[in-house]
Amino acid sequence: MTDIEDPSDDPKVTAPKTWATGLPAVTHALEYSLGQTSPR
Repeated sequence: MTDIEDPSDDPKVTAPKTWATGLPAVTHALEYSLGQTSPR
């Protein structure tokens, strides 16, 4: 059997790039939905 490198053997944890909770999440979702559903 050959040794194959498995990425899950050495996971790297980094800080989140965006927030997914609270008021920023609600604001982002609202901006996106209004941009998709508003008349152009």
